[in-house]
Amino acid sequence: MPSPAAPFAAAAGAPAGGATAADVNLGHILALRPRTHTGFKPEAFQEAKRLLAGQRYASIDDAARAVAEKAVALSSQGAPDPFAKP
Repeated sequence: MPSPAAPFAAAAGAPAGGATAADVNLGHILALRPRTHTGFKPEAFQEAKRLLAGQRYASIDDAARAVAEKAVALSSQGAPDPFAKP
């Protein structure tokens, strides 16, 4: 079974449907059920939307989940380990 945030390819000649990352706002992410991790930086949210802009998703919820997952991943890249000893 594909992950819920997996993008889908529209059939040739089919009307555009679904949602894109550009359609997602923070309200969509906060309204997701089941809840998703939202511990990301605002800059990472914008970068995630930009990186996922070319993909289409079956619903706004799928797009919001993909953006949130990408934003969390971007936020944690290069972040120092808070438990590391100096």
